Amino acid sequence: MSEKQLESWFRKRRESSVHGLAREHLLKVLDTAREVDNAIKCVQRGDKAGALQAIERASLAEKAADHAEVRMTEALAAGDLPPKEREDMMHLVKRFDHIADWQKSAGRNLQIVIEADMRVSPQIWDRFAQITGKAVEAATALKACVDSLSAQTPDVARYAQQVDQLEHEVDDLYFTVKKELMLSDQDPRVLFVLRDILHALENSLDNIKSASELIHILITASQ
Repeated sequence: MSEKQLESWFRKRRESSVHGLAREHLLKVLDTAREVDNAIKCVQRGDKAGALQAIERASLAEKAADHAEVRMTEALAAGDLPPKEREDMMHLVKRFDHIADWQKSAGRNLQIVIEADMRVSPQIWDRFAQITGKAVEAATALKACVDSLSAQTPDVARYAQQVDQLEHEVDDLYFTVKKELMLSDQDPRVLFVLRDILHALENSLDNIKSASELIHILITASQ
């Protein structure tokens, strides 16, 4: 599907249920990332109750994203897109959902750390806060990328480039944190859970990047 075709398809549906569901889905995905970021920042401040509340909100946002995905998939299946384009769009929706899934996983593992009252150095929490902050930035750029498709002057490439840059930055942070964890004197049980949080956040960023790359493929395939 060319950029012009995609732009036309989204513009024609700007007020349609499909476009509304797409926006709802991405907003819930973004809400999930924001709440995990809020939870990490609460932990930094020593606000465990606030962190647990943010984790709960992240879980609710992820469930809402799941429901939006189902409705979006049903709307696409009932729409008038050609089969190949419909399949590509469904793959894109799945990428969106994986972002929220991995954010929720990070939140659940963070909940284990909090409820078990595990000791974690402030430096590690600072690193995690950097990653979750960049995850929110990347998810916001991805949403802007999709929103741009229905704008009068689409600017997909600029937002996709932002996503790519943020994903590279998180890659660097991932290996920095992994090294710091391995060289720390943390309890091995804590390291196990922190590694899972780190892994979940990395996978979430990978899916944000995959989604932006898929959008790029969609708009350049026929050029």
